[in-house]
Amino acid sequence: MYRFPASLIRTIRPTARRTFVATSRISQSYSSQEESILTAALPHVHQHGWTEQALAQGVLTSKLPPSYIGLIEDKKSELIHFFMKNSNKQLEYILQQTDIEGENMTHSQVIEVAMRKRLEMNVPYIKSQRWAEGMALGAMPLNACHTANHLEQLMMIIENAMMRCNNNGVQASPLGILERGALGAVYIATELHLLSDNSTNQQDTWNFLHQRVEQLEQAATGNLSVSSLVPNSDTLVAGAAVASSLGGAVLSLVAPAAGAGIQSITSSVMPAVMNMMQPPSVDSTVGTKAQDYDFSDLPPFESDIAPKKSKSKPDASPQP
Repeated sequence: MYRFPASLIRTIRPTARRTFVATSRISQSYSSQEESILTAALPHVHQHGWTEQALAQGVLTSKLPPSYIGLIEDKKSELIHFFMKNSNKQLEYILQQTDIEGENMTHSQVIEVAMRKRLEMNVPYIKSQRWAEGMALGAMPLNACHTANHLEQLMMIIENAMMRCNNNGVQASPLGILERGALGAVYIATELHLLSDNSTNQQDTWNFLHQRVEQLEQAATGNLSVSSLVPNSDTLVAGAAVASSLGGAVLSLVAPAAGAGIQSITSSVMPAVMNMMQPPSVDSTVGTKAQDYDFSDLPPFESDIAPKKSKSKPDASPQP
């Protein structure tokens, strides 16, 4: 497993995975009708964009009554979040079916294969020039937190696959924060490259990805500065909309149709993204952040937190 030199970073490893609240789109489960509509709507994105019109076509394709479009509560952004969640789910299944142990795949190979498989899912929407719209939606203030969660889920999927590698019989341990952030930086840089790639079968992008993974391996062995892989603030602001495909912060440059200025977008996206991309300044433990708890599982509170004071009865004794 990749390990950066101890002199560069104090690695922090939580004792348990973060549990997302049930209201998050990450953990949201769809009814069969909702999933049918959203799945059927995706092919119509190429013509109608990530819009209610695409959802309406999904209802018709599913042979459901038109009124069923009301099942989709957030008609402006649910489709893009469904695509990101579903793409992560597909990637997880692909990696589970891959014989990582039998093929003696290295960590570098797992990273490269996983990221390429995931990015290839975006290619049809890039070709139809609809991906910029999706990135815009993902980077909007109300969606930025969910988008950052999608990115974190993607990094966890890749990490789980890396832990299956045959590491000379040594038990692999989870990635640290900076190590996971470096993986996210490679993914972000590669997706930015893919947005403007006109080469045959996106070969320039896959060559770019291979080079970045090689740099990641060099950083793990101490032959390259980790800071060269983690994007600085200028890079993140310059590329704000990559967050929608799960990771960055650069939107107005590639999606002016977002209808929001770069300042308003980055002020919402940057805190959520940088929470994962930067190591904390102090030690943290599980249970110190609100995100570590599922508030939906809490029991109902008693209506009376403290005993009520009994009202004193008026003195009925006659006045002298």
